[in-house]
Amino acid sequence: MLKNLKNKHLEKENERLQDKISKILKTIKEFFRKLLQRGSEYIKDYVEEEVKQYYDNKYFKMLDVKDIAKGTPREDELFEYANVPDQYRTIRTPLYEEGYDDYEYGEFDEEEDDCDMSL
Repeated sequence: MLKNLKNKHLEKENERLQDKISKILKTIKEFFRKLLQRGSEYIKDYVEEEVKQYYDNKYFKMLDVKDIAKGTPREDELFEYANVPDQYRTIRTPLYEEGYDDYEYGEFDEEEDDCDMSL
């Protein structure tokens, strides 16, 4: 009887700890994402390596890496590292790519430039 009570107590404690760990990892993922979006290149390099380590240590799954990296400057590197399927990639269309229909080269007329650059 005492043994069963002890086991139930340990199971509840284990559930609480698992819940706390889950919340901490969620916060870390959100923090990493913000750093990848706004940080300097040095910070982004560091975060990229940290995300890879978390993935290697199985703290993050492939979908966690997808959630962290999607739409950030390090998306390609992290998606490739974690084998994230292409269907999750952000679609990017460069504005000045050849064949882009909405942009006409030579639209700018220097004579109509109203910006006075004189000192």
